[in-house]
Amino acid sequence: MNIVINAVFMHEKPRGVGRVCNNLLKKIAEKDKKNKYYIYYGKWQKYDFLNIKQENFKFIKLNISSNAIIRNLYLAFVLPFKIKKHDPDVYHIMDTSPLYIKTCKTISTIHDLAEFTVPEKYNKFKCVLRKKYVKKQAINSDLIVTVSEYTKKDIINRFKVDENKIKVIYNYFECTKLYDSKREYKKYFLVVGEIERTKNIGMIIESFSKINKNVRNGFKLVIVGKNGNDYRNVIEKIEQCNIKKDVELLSYVSDEKLFELYSNAFALVFASLFEGFGLPILEAMSFGIPVISSNVTSMPEVIGDAGMLFDPTKSKKLTKCMNDMIMKPDMRISMIEKGYKQIKKFNPDKIVDELLDTYREIRV
Repeated sequence: MNIVINAVFMHEKPRGVGRVCNNLLKKIAEKDKKNKYYIYYGKWQKYDFLNIKQENFKFIKLNISSNAIIRNLYLAFVLPFKIKKHDPDVYHIMDTSPLYIKTCKTISTIHDLAEFTVPEKYNKFKCVLRKKYVKKQAINSDLIVTVSEYTKKDIINRFKVDENKIKVIYNYFECTKLYDSKREYKKYFLVVGEIERTKNIGMIIESFSKINKNVRNGFKLVIVGKNGNDYRNVIEKIEQCNIKKDVELLSYVSDEKLFELYSNAFALVFASLFEGFGLPILEAMSFGIPVISSNVTSMPEVIGDAGMLFDPTKSKKLTKCMNDMIMKPDMRISMIEKGYKQIKKFNPDKIVDELLDTYREIRV
């Protein structure tokens, strides 16, 4: 088969969806030495998948602007014709992207419908645009891949798409080393995600500050993520709560540094208001740290019974969860061990095999 993949992502370095797809392409290369892959990417991207050295993988750099309007016009009206020279059996769009013209069988991965549920995630102009082209993409694709049952239901309800046209293939995170649940840890709660409104980081700061000082003694918050549209609010919240010395803002970090932070953390706190999947939950469980997570959208689906769930609109609930995590060490160890069992549901080989099967099925 000739498989063309649209791996054009807006960010220079992989994060979020870009990180998921970066890892997925590397795993596909490990598993498939037969089919021919033509991977299109933006000239600004610095992703690990570009280091794949394999005869059946060819990378095509697009010398276009990363500007959203220019990029999307090109992807919508030029790329569908450009890919025809590869005689594609399948064209896979790995993220939300305008799909107005089809020149072959097309699969789209739609990770979530955040623009409808939490429009504050984007500026107004971007939100309006995304609403228009994600709907078009869902309707025009021959098959939709999504990453959770939650998002599948959302797509069906909003766009009246036939459920047989949607296939759930979970995200995964591959950790090569399992950690002893009773190992030494450092006294910090880890927060991972862009500092933007839907990540609810301001509430984490407030909840952390309300833990009894005798219990919180020595504990810190370490926040890792690009500075987004909620950065100013987060800085103000730290000042208001008078815990500047107990909060560390690290912005974007390398994978190596991120994995080190996971390895040594006391627990992950994930208070997001909306997720199509919630990859940090999976990453944390893989590194053997317990998870305190929101109980909304896809997150309960990912965490199962392996973590503590709370209502992300209620600060006191999160304070109690963090307090209990500190005061109940046996519960913490139990959660780590349950996490190791839960991550087996997201087996990388199984997930990639499901995607490769999808390529074969749609070709018929």
